[in-house]
Amino acid sequence: MTTPTFKERLLPSFGTFLALALIFPLVVLSAAPFGWPVAIGLGIAALVLVLYLSIARATTIEITDELRVGKLQIPISALGEISIHQGEDARLERGPKLDSRAWLKIKGDVDSVVKIAVIDSADPTPYLLISSRKPRELASALGADFPSL
Repeated sequence: MTTPTFKERLLPSFGTFLALALIFPLVVLSAAPFGWPVAIGLGIAALVLVLYLSIARATTIEITDELRVGKLQIPISALGEISIHQGEDARLERGPKLDSRAWLKIKGDVDSVVKIAVIDSADPTPYLLISSRKPRELASALGADFPSL
C-alpha cells in the first residue's frame, strides 16, 4: 500500500465529548434501583462504549494515488478545481449554494469545507464537499496551489 501524502481524522470536538460524557450520570441514575455498585459499573461501561464508538466511527480523509473520505474512493485524475471555504462562505456552500447531486462529508463542528470538482464525465456528481480542520494542507496534497498565509 502506498504511503499517504495526507491523512486527517475528523474526531468529535471537545464539546461533543463533554456532551457524550453526560451518559454516565444518566445511566447511573437510571440504574440506581439495582444498587450503586451496579449503577456505577453500568455508567462506566456505557461511557466507555459511547466514547469508543465516537472515536472509532470518526471519518478519515486520506490521499495516496486516490482520495479516500470514509467509504468514498476516487482517483486523483478524476478531480478538478479545488476551493476552500470558511466562515459565512462555508455556510453558504453547505446550504443555499449546495447542489443536490454533490457528495457530502460535512461535520457541524468543523468550520471550513473543501470543494473539489469531479471531472469524470461518467460520474453524475458535480463536486465533493468535505469538512476539514486542515483545508490548506488537504488542497495542497491534491495539487492545488494556494499562497501561504
